Amino acid sequence: MSKKSTRLEALCHTFQENNISSESIEINDALIKQIKKHADSVPDYRHPSYVKHLLGDIIMIVFFAILGNANEWGEIESFAKKKEGWLRKYLELPYGIPTDDTYRIVIGNIDTEHFFRITVGLLMNTVDGILKAAGKEEVFHEKGIVSVDGKVSCGSGRKNGKEGAVKALQTLNVFSNDYQICLAQKFIGEKTNEIPAAQEILRIMDLKGTIVTADAMNCQKGTAAAIREGKGDYVLALKGNQSLFYEEVDTFFDEKCRKELEEKEGCYKKTVELEHGGTAIRKYYITKNVGWYSEKEQWKGLSSFGMVHKKIVKPDGSCEEESRYYICSIEENVDEFERAARGHWGVLSVAFFNPHLFPRLPEILDFLHAV
Repeated sequence: MSKKSTRLEALCHTFQENNISSESIEINDALIKQIKKHADSVPDYRHPSYVKHLLGDIIMIVFFAILGNANEWGEIESFAKKKEGWLRKYLELPYGIPTDDTYRIVIGNIDTEHFFRITVGLLMNTVDGILKAAGKEEVFHEKGIVSVDGKVSCGSGRKNGKEGAVKALQTLNVFSNDYQICLAQKFIGEKTNEIPAAQEILRIMDLKGTIVTADAMNCQKGTAAAIREGKGDYVLALKGNQSLFYEEVDTFFDEKCRKELEEKEGCYKKTVELEHGGTAIRKYYITKNVGWYSEKEQWKGLSSFGMVHKKIVKPDGSCEEESRYYICSIEENVDEFERAARGHWGVLSVAFFNPHLFPRLPEILDFLHAV
């Protein structure tokens, strides 16, 4: 009896929970060819003299088998044999269908993070194409918001392990607010490891056309450089970990400065919203006046400073106020700044293909079935 793979089982459940089936993909010939193209680009660790089955073919078989509810290596082999005629429309299969051991060994050793990244990127491009074909271009923004933040998995820590207390599992998430999908994840040990982990992930991502947001921990010169090297923009929260920098920006946004920005087009915006606990009044300010900052050149791409002043008016008339500051590579565009500052909190509900967090998915699948 074939051994089960917890990774395959988890991926299978993900597809099932979101009603993604082989039928919904099988009818889209162009999508299959694009997936195959990216599967072929995954680096092959095997020595050419020992290669019998093509890596791209193996990856595609596993991909479709999981869509077909297979969660064991033997089930993947059975699926491929049953679907061999259809698979040969897209795959070469020079030596026929690989065995279950081949899938287990090969998939266990390839760079799965690489395949994950390119597959997610392909999915996002495909989503855009489908929505455009459906005449729904209005859902797009000029730049997408990508948020970086660490998250502790609740319940993963234990007081009494074999070697003492077991710390809770922490992951670093790179999350697309527009698609409500996790673009990349990395497990981290201590919270202090989040900074280099974030920079490592960002350096291998194509960030063109995106604004990357991050909390104060990741407001680092290296993080800003990694984002700019990936052709992205950033809006990074500034707090006490950059104490002197924070104090200087706080002093800069005095009452006189704020009044001037309120009168300047594209630099000020006010929103009033009902929230649990009262009425939230937010004032957004952004300015490209950064020349006064002595370390400007050390922050790659630094183009503007942003401020958000939030006031909560409670039903009893009492108020709570706070101000937050940001360093940015974007221009004086207060709408863009507001989207970035507000959008960052979407990463707190990170999930990969949660139907409630990915509202576009049902209409996309309906559209696919209709074509």
